[in-house]
This record gives sequence, C-alpha cells and structure tokens, in this order.
Amino acid sequence: MSDQPANSYQRWPEPARAICVALDDAVSAARAAEPADFAQARIDLLKLDREQLNALVGAVTRDLLERFNPDGLDAEGVEAAVRGCAAAAAGWYPTLNAETLLWALVGALGMADAEERDDTSYEEQLAHSLLLMSSLLGDAARADASVTTAGVLAAALGEIRRAETMEMP
Repeated sequence: MSDQPANSYQRWPEPARAICVALDDAVSAARAAEPADFAQARIDLLKLDREQLNALVGAVTRDLLERFNPDGLDAEGVEAAVRGCAAAAAGWYPTLNAETLLWALVGALGMADAEERDDTSYEEQLAHSLLLMSSLLGDAARADASVTTAGVLAAALGEIRRAETMEMP
C-alpha cells in the first residue's frame, strides 16, 4: 500500500487518523480487488476502537446512500447497492455473502447491531461493511471525479462531531 493515505491524514488527530488511514487502505484494496491488502487493512482495523470504527463506517455508508437516493432509500436503492457491491467483490472476495452484505447495509442505517448476528463473526461483518462502503465510494467517484475517500471520511467525521456536540432537548 502506498504512503499517500497516511500523508492525506497527517494533520488529523488521533484516533481519527489511525482509523481513516486503515479505512483508506481497505477501500483502496477493495477497489483494486487485492485480497491480501484488504486482509491486512482489516487486521489493522480490528486493532482499533470498535465503536468508533463502526460509527465512522456507518456514517460514510449512510452519506453515500443518501447521495444516490436523495428522495429516500427504497427497495430499489437497497437492491442496487447490494447488487453493485456483490458484482464488484464476487470475483475476488471468496466469502462474499449476500445476507451479510444486506445486514451491513441495515447496520449502517442504524436499524441493527452487529451483535445481533451470532452466526457471523465480527471480522466477517466488518469485511462486508467495508466492501459495501468501498463499492459506494467507487460509484460516487465515478459519478463525480472530485469525490475522494479522504473527503468523504472528513465529511463523515464532521457529521459525527456535530451530532456529538448537539444539545439534546
């Protein structure tokens, strides 16, 4: 993997920097269909705070789903996201599972928790969440060349920060 992602996040505070560098590595590996690099990125991510990682992956995935479904996510939007991801990953990720991919999408929307799936390891759930996020990022970058992984991660971190500092009534 290149040093480019680390340089993009050099000025970011920890732990955001470590999470974003590892996420960028995972996205790059998935988009390049590089199983060994994707596995290493997952190992790096599994060493980080699970709650923070899940929050960021969920925020990015939700943001991308909203970009492609501005009038709201319906069954067609869900099918397009899952189908697109499956098509992109099926040739190089041998344990791809459509049900786990669907659970990744549902989890990103905040409608399910990873712990609800006792038939699938957290590592495999994370892999499917990363595959979905990577696929959506690829779609977004093809639709708009100005979309970058770093830009999307920065926006998601900003949204998380805003949500955490907003006063609840």
